[in-house]
Amino acid sequence: MHNKRFFAPPLTDLKDTMTETILATPPDAIFHVNTQSATANSALTRAIQSAHGGRQPMDFEDVRLWTAEHKPHDLQHVNVFLNTWGYGPAHLLSLSSDAPDKNTPAPRAFASLLEWYDAAFPKSRRGLHPRLDLGVSLDRYKKIREGVRRSILGCMGAYEQRAERNALRDGWADVLALLQPLTEHEGPLDKRSFSLLKTFADIARRASLEPWQLTADMFDVLDEVFVTSEERELTRRAIRTLNQWSGIVDFNDLLPATPIPPLPARRLADRHQHEQDPQHRHPGDDRFLPGRAALSCQAAALLPTGSRYRL
Repeated sequence: MHNKRFFAPPLTDLKDTMTETILATPPDAIFHVNTQSATANSALTRAIQSAHGGRQPMDFEDVRLWTAEHKPHDLQHVNVFLNTWGYGPAHLLSLSSDAPDKNTPAPRAFASLLEWYDAAFPKSRRGLHPRLDLGVSLDRYKKIREGVRRSILGCMGAYEQRAERNALRDGWADVLALLQPLTEHEGPLDKRSFSLLKTFADIARRASLEPWQLTADMFDVLDEVFVTSEERELTRRAIRTLNQWSGIVDFNDLLPATPIPPLPARRLADRHQHEQDPQHRHPGDDRFLPGRAALSCQAAALLPTGSRYRL
């Protein structure tokens, strides 16, 4: 029924998109220096490997060498992280390392350098500066964070792995090839929504789901490959977009005959409750403090005298 396939059009490189922010305030989570990762050896670790590659850099010297060879324009970001921010020497920052400082968790408590890096240097959200202690502006923090994260992903094999998924001759290749011309030359479909669908196609491919398999039975499969809460939200929006465009585009047998069911909100709530349940938290995981006042007090201590940042 689906014998005719096309190569998918090239998709954009992986990008760690970050919301523009203005004010700097304390992080949402303060880590104990020996915090144990709640995701070590977990389904999330497997999802990260599925999304970003299975190669495991053992230390930042691996990351630095990969960057010098494959993404030399990001080498300056890695050097700033190691030298200016003080997390080097590169060969000593590894999965066996203790906490580098009082504000950063120990890499040895995590299953991969990517998980440690995301925990230690969180993405900025809602105008908040996650690491005031570094003494850099939020714009500078975001630029260095994104560059170093690209290098870690590349060293893991993320870009090759995504390129392989993009080249698949599958149902998603047909869907994207059908939709792309309708977004060009002031076509009826929105380009930004099409970009969202390309990202969702990659998520579905990680779950080995064809577009015609988007039924209620697929939610558990998708849940296994989500790496972040943003991917859940993107999936919800993508499903809504596909249903809306079904009234404009003849998908024929590429999509289910009936509208795709929405991603149940209760699944997100249940997963969040499960993660917050003390019975399911790893021993030593004291990242979550009870009140925002406590966060503000800790962050205030990190502010230099005369800082322009306000809590």
